[in-house]
Amino acid sequence: CLLTLWASLSFAAPPADATARSERLFAQFLSPCCWSETLAVHRSPESRELRTEIERRIAAGESDEQIKQALVEAYGRRILVVPDGGQGLW
Repeated sequence: CLLTLWASLSFAAPPADATARSERLFAQFLSPCCWSETLAVHRSPESRELRTEIERRIAAGESDEQIKQALVEAYGRRILVVPDGGQGLW
């Protein structure tokens, strides 16, 4: 019984460092449905799917740079809140 409880708790949520990392990454990308809000705040189905994809990539051991590269390849540079060079889009 305790083993079952421990197992369910250990898979219930990602470690705190993975959560902080995913939240940091969510803030770096715009939602591709409207390009007006980051993944961190946007609540569209597309944003939820991308947040899930980022969390999956983190769990698979991909680096932040690998995740960034994959999203830029899929959606173009427009997905970046701050494109390379350090200047914000706004």
